[in-house]
Amino acid sequence: MVSRFSFVTLSFAAAQMILAAAPQVATAQAVTPQNGFREESRSPQASAVPPPKPVNIVTPEMRGDIFMARKMYREALDAYLAELDDELGPATADEVAEAKAWVDKLTGPDIDHRRKPRSA
Repeated sequence: MVSRFSFVTLSFAAAQMILAAAPQVATAQAVTPQNGFREESRSPQASAVPPPKPVNIVTPEMRGDIFMARKMYREALDAYLAELDDELGPATADEVAEAKAWVDKLTGPDIDHRRKPRSA
């Protein structure tokens, strides 16, 4: 339990701290202008030049990621291929022929003939 002596001592110390801070608060209130805002020193150069606007650059890869998030897969593939064209240049005729041969090897020469018609 707290004794009366320590309670009175702490109360007296708190009262003195409050009274000591009161003149500082009064001077701080006297300095503030009528509009309630603090005055800030502004240099004429700072107000003349507006801050630069952030530039939002959307790369083809980011555009492809956006299309993938929207489940627009064909557009995403086009965006990714556009980025590859920008980085590597367009595909040559030999590369296109090699890619078609590889796809034909995996899927067969003609996919439509492998499907059997369904009877009703």
